[in-house]
Amino acid sequence: MTGARLDVASPSTDGEEIQIKKLQTGFAGIAIDGDTAILALPPFPRVNNPSGKGKVEDKTSKLLEPWLQGAFWRSQVGDVWRRQIKDLRLYGRGWSVVFPLPRLWSEPEYRALVKEWVVAAKESRTDRAKELQEKAEAYKRSNFPIRWRYCDPRSTWPQLSNERYLPEVVEIRRMTIDDIVADYGEGALSEGMVAQVNRSGSQSYEDVYIYTNWYYTATVVGEADSKMAREPWKHDMGQSPYVLMEANLNPEGEDGVRWKSALTDYADMIETYDETISSIRMNNRTHTLAGPIIKFSREVRGALDPTVAGQIQRDFRIDPGKPLVLWDNEDIPGLVPMPQLTPQNLTLLSHLKDQLENMFLNPIMRGKLLSG
Repeated sequence: MTGARLDVASPSTDGEEIQIKKLQTGFAGIAIDGDTAILALPPFPRVNNPSGKGKVEDKTSKLLEPWLQGAFWRSQVGDVWRRQIKDLRLYGRGWSVVFPLPRLWSEPEYRALVKEWVVAAKESRTDRAKELQEKAEAYKRSNFPIRWRYCDPRSTWPQLSNERYLPEVVEIRRMTIDDIVADYGEGALSEGMVAQVNRSGSQSYEDVYIYTNWYYTATVVGEADSKMAREPWKHDMGQSPYVLMEANLNPEGEDGVRWKSALTDYADMIETYDETISSIRMNNRTHTLAGPIIKFSREVRGALDPTVAGQIQRDFRIDPGKPLVLWDNEDIPGLVPMPQLTPQNLTLLSHLKDQLENMFLNPIMRGKLLSG
């Protein structure tokens, strides 16, 4: 059954030894998904009213907070919030970036809609003006002018500082030519990239480098054959548009490793558990598929000559579901006996399972206090 899912072993490169196929128990994935499900509960924005005046309170609770809640969902390009939380557990950090995109409310389609709406209102065509107003509002809801985008933490690197939050950030994105054109226009492609598209199509990939500080951002497409996709422009956000979540920070040391995955301290235990389970599965599968031991009478079959006996052994065949005729002094005792697991194997397996479940599912053993 080479290549099938039931295979539990595969030949090594030299074709002689058998290597055990690893069985992944999924502890790591269960732990990360469980933490993500708890931590990714959507926040509710709260705006404090330092003045304590009633009118200001009405504005914060009835206008600002609902707007922020809507902006939280409408600005996301995909599921940014949940992906960033998952990265927080996987890599010890999660990245995203927020940029204003006012041109979305100044596209020709929207301007033509507003122009027709104004004309209808001036001509007192109330029904038509109301219809166009609703279309304009629907357009604005569908094209929110703030974009919140997910960033891969493995290719987003900051300059950290105690004076300013993220003074500089460099992000490297791996994008297809189609995606580059959609985000930056055809002018972002160099002559070499255009030639590559003509040869192999628009699904070839290029690296896109995005540099951002507190004041400016710039984008370069390509490495050897690069081109400035977007000239440095002032974003006027007053801080870095990139958002960094951090967790499991290592103590500052000479190794320079700042972020630690939530799985780091349990990696050896997970690997040992998977190895033990893999050995048990291979042992069980190998001996389940082992052929029966058949005892035949050399005298009855006239095979006293070793050469004849060897030929009988090669020709002897058992087909499942078909009768097998034997002499009365011949039998099939059964399958090859399966080696028994030692008590140490079972003890190790039980200990690993209990310890992993406690570490992943018990918040107190993970250093987290229960609320309430």
